[in-house]
Amino acid sequence: MKRKIIMLLALILTFVFFHNAYAEPYISKKFPPDKILSKLEIRGLTNLNILGIFKDKNNKYILYITYFDEGWKKDKNLNPYVELIKLNTDIWIISYKREFQVLQK
Repeated sequence: MKRKIIMLLALILTFVFFHNAYAEPYISKKFPPDKILSKLEIRGLTNLNILGIFKDKNNKYILYITYFDEGWKKDKNLNPYVELIKLNTDIWIISYKREFQVLQK
């Protein structure tokens, strides 16, 4: 029984880390293309649709998106607080609710 539990745990961990094992950061001087932005995975938000992109005076890009809220509202919402930031190393960072993650290819 103990052996089966260990094997099951190993299998679960393999599936959990499988997606991140092949992820590569998007590194480019150019703004990310639509095919990468359409695959954005932001915690807690599903069915993302990018309405438009605004570049502010601090060279940050603000994405205006609609998303489906899995919570109590059950409808489309507008959230303008998703930011894309380009670092001096040409790596792009996504900022949402003070959580940062590297934009993936």
